[in-house]
Amino acid sequence: MDISAGISTSAIAATARNNGDSVTLSVMNKALDIQVATAAQMIEVVTRGTEALPDNLGKNINVTA
Repeated sequence: MDISAGISTSAIAATARNNGDSVTLSVMNKALDIQVATAAQMIEVVTRGTEALPDNLGKNINVTA
């Protein structure tokens, strides 16, 4: 009885880990999708905002500190 209980406990634990891994992967994929959408929106806003500016303004971003 102890051997079969240990095997079933191990099987349940392995299944729980696999389910947990699946959930974690799904959450990570959703977060990545949100980041992609946010980046696309930011790029659109930046490029759309510079159309009305003169040629010498708004084309470069200084990223050095």
